[in-house]
Amino acid sequence: MFFYTQNKSLIFYAFDLDREPGNQERWRLPGLGARDVELGEKPRPMNLGILYMDSESNRRWVLRLDDPNSLRKLMPSSSR
Repeated sequence: MFFYTQNKSLIFYAFDLDREPGNQERWRLPGLGARDVELGEKPRPMNLGILYMDSESNRRWVLRLDDPNSLRKLMPSSSR
């Protein structure tokens, strides 16, 4: 689940990531994203930050991105 506020923030929630084999509750998981590219171009992944466990009882992980420059790179139409 994610929430996007144009040019302000992107908040991404994930659940039960610690149940994947090899993951532990306190691990930090990288979040990667890429924007759409023209046919024939290769998308370049961009590091969005780290997913942290936000609620142990709900097994909820969160990644918050609030840098306007990073948001424009990920969602260039948001700067129009």
